[in-house]
Parts: sequence; C-alpha cells; structure tokens
Amino acid sequence: TVESDIAFFIATNMERSGERSEEKERILIIDEHAKSAMLFRTMFEHAGYETVLATGTVDGISRLRICPPQVVLVNQEQTDLAGAMTVRLIKMTRGLESLPVFLYGGNDPATENKARDVGANAYFGAGVPVPQIVNAVVTWLNKHKKASNPDAGTTGAAASHT
Repeated sequence: TVESDIAFFIATNMERSGERSEEKERILIIDEHAKSAMLFRTMFEHAGYETVLATGTVDGISRLRICPPQVVLVNQEQTDLAGAMTVRLIKMTRGLESLPVFLYGGNDPATENKARDVGANAYFGAGVPVPQIVNAVVTWLNKHKKASNPDAGTTGAAASHT
C-alpha cells in the first residue's frame, strides 16, 4: 500500500538521521491480505507499538533489514511463500536467529508442527481472533522486556495458541 510505503520511508529515514523522537517498539507484519494487516496495525498501534506492513516475503525481508523490528508477525497463507518458510528464512539468517517471530493463519493441522520446527515463537491457528493474537504478542514483549530490564513492562505468560 502507498500509505505503508510512505510511512516506512519516513520512519527509516528519521531513524537513520536520529530524528525519530519516540522510541516505540516496532512490529513487522508480513501479510499480503490488506484487511487483516490493517486490523493488526490498528490494534498494535492502539497498544502503543509502531508497525511496519509488508505485502509479501521479499518486501518483508527487505523491511526487516532496513528498519529492524523487535517482533515479526507472519501470515501462513502467503501466495509467494508459505509463512512457515518465511519464518525459517528469518531464523536461518545470521543475526536474526533470536528475533521473535510469530506465525498465524492457515487451516492445515500440520502447520503447528511446522511452526515449531522452523523456530516460530508461537503459532496461532486460523480460528484465533486477532485481538487474542495481539494480546499474546504484547504479553510476550512485556515479559521479555521485564526479563531484560526488571523495572520495565508488566509480567504475563506467553502462550502458544492453536
């Protein structure tokens, strides 16, 4: 989307120049389906996170390199490359092995095992509502922020949902 591309361009240029005023945690959403991507964006931004949208795997990997996020959310049902394979590519990339990546969507019962095998931090099946996914990712971020800085964030249990 044009709006997403313009916002991404401005954010990356501001970050490189040091002009980025707020230090919000950034979430990269790789989802070619505009409706679900925008729903995730709205909910994460309402929760205080910066979001970057990517419309496919190549776009996502490019944005991941240019403007590194704290978390990546990948839709399993991509037409260019299945989400689990995208997760695998990210996790195999030097320097990105520990980047938290969450996989969602897909109706294949084997996807949960694939998600685990490729190193996804959690998998959310097609029936899991977006607010529940957002809550789980935010809880995960807060838990790990708290672990790295005991004075930051709130505690919560991370969950793997199917």
